[in-house]
Amino acid sequence: MDRVNALFGAGASAERLLAVAERLERLAVAAEAAGSSNAVAQLAAQQLRGVEVGARLAGAGGYAPGKGPGEGASPGAQFSVNIHIGGERVVSVRAALDGQHVETAAD
Repeated sequence: MDRVNALFGAGASAERLLAVAERLERLAVAAEAAGSSNAVAQLAAQQLRGVEVGARLAGAGGYAPGKGPGEGASPGAQFSVNIHIGGERVVSVRAALDGQHVETAAD
């Protein structure tokens, strides 16, 4: 199990990501100095991909896990759906985010 963590753990992944980012930076500088605009563009795209992978590893921005009950979600927040059937009939379903309260009402 220690070998698996050493190979695939967050620390090892971050170290490999850093090494790749440094290599890409060195190659981008060399490509720019050589006047190879196609290589610079491709390397820039890979650098941006590295930022995305890093954000996923860190759980940053849009890659952060959603907030569930008890994890910073608004207390008392609710999910509500109103289904209109045939113009006059309405079925409402409401549930609290904590999953404890589910209420159904037909008008």
